[in-house]
Amino acid sequence: MGMEIYRAKNQIGGDVIEVSSPKTKILLDVGMGTADTLDIKTLDLKSYDAVFIFHYHTDHMGLAYNLYKNVPIYMGEVSYKIVRAANAYRNRPTVPLKGFLKHRQTIRIGDMKITPYLCCDSIFDSYMLLIERQGERLLFTGDFGVSGWKRRHGIGSLPKDIDILITRSAALSKDYAARDEKELLTKATKLFQKTTGPIFVLQSSMNLDRILTMYKAAKRSRRLFLQELYMAEITSAIRGCIPNPMKFSDVKVFVTTVYKDDHRIGLFKNYKNTIKKEEISKENFVMCIRTSMYPYVKSLFESMGYPKGLLVYSFWSGYRNDENMQSFLENCTAFGLERVDLHTSGYAESNAIKKLLRHTNPKKIMSVEPDSPLVERSKGEFVNAFMT
Repeated sequence: MGMEIYRAKNQIGGDVIEVSSPKTKILLDVGMGTADTLDIKTLDLKSYDAVFIFHYHTDHMGLAYNLYKNVPIYMGEVSYKIVRAANAYRNRPTVPLKGFLKHRQTIRIGDMKITPYLCCDSIFDSYMLLIERQGERLLFTGDFGVSGWKRRHGIGSLPKDIDILITRSAALSKDYAARDEKELLTKATKLFQKTTGPIFVLQSSMNLDRILTMYKAAKRSRRLFLQELYMAEITSAIRGCIPNPMKFSDVKVFVTTVYKDDHRIGLFKNYKNTIKKEEISKENFVMCIRTSMYPYVKSLFESMGYPKGLLVYSFWSGYRNDENMQSFLENCTAFGLERVDLHTSGYAESNAIKKLLRHTNPKKIMSVEPDSPLVERSKGEFVNAFMT
């Protein structure tokens, strides 16, 4: 099988990886990077037989909207629900799928067999992919991590004796305050319980693991958990164990703007567990926020003040270099909010990598690097990249 990586130079994320044979060509991810220079239109899209998307983040599927009319797309069902809910909020169309990825259910594309493995990832409904052709076996890990709550399938469920293992060694982040979500919950709970003022959590509305962690910490500290409409649409689309204002009595949805002639009016009316700004000021709460919500945070401050309040920054530290993020954090500090970083890496640490290598026993390791499309490494070199 041939392999080629199309991606912008000197960036992490935005994978567009081609795997091909004389009869079949597939793409693994169609991601949009932080400094993307790839023009997806330069690829002969009609020549591809399928696209497989590992999970719902933009750096894995951001370019899908440029190609969905030309090539069949596969992704996980939960991932698709998240993308569909996010797009419905924005009044945007969602890419139609050919089918869903399901754990160990093989999909045949041309002369290739593609088997998804839902395994030890920090992101809900994220998959590794085993690609087989004429006895050759290639495993692509995607964003391999072990920090999330959902661990239904472990490394032991993966196939053994792989010919080629493709993964991202440069993506390892040691920027975290805890090893996993369980440890993060312990830290957050202690912090929330000793805080007497309001608590704001700056985090992604699509990070379901982090939403669950912060909800549990709020519940243990006897606080109401507040979600803005955008997050509420995503969590309500998933439901199940994910805290949402449709099914959880201690989760309420609020809006930052009074919508006029907007489809979001109808979305908000679907909820019974709603809360108004004047009601929020009377509650002991944990509120999930985004930087775009600054006018609302400022308005709420003017109505209630933030005595002994807390702002939890729950993102990768690199995002603090963004001007909008810097401005938001500085303004929140000016409101008197104490800022604390609570985060855990989504990428695997060295022990998990060693366990993965022992189990899959690959003959060859190909690591995706930001400076070079594909780098072949020995097992020892690969592990050392995670420990330096």
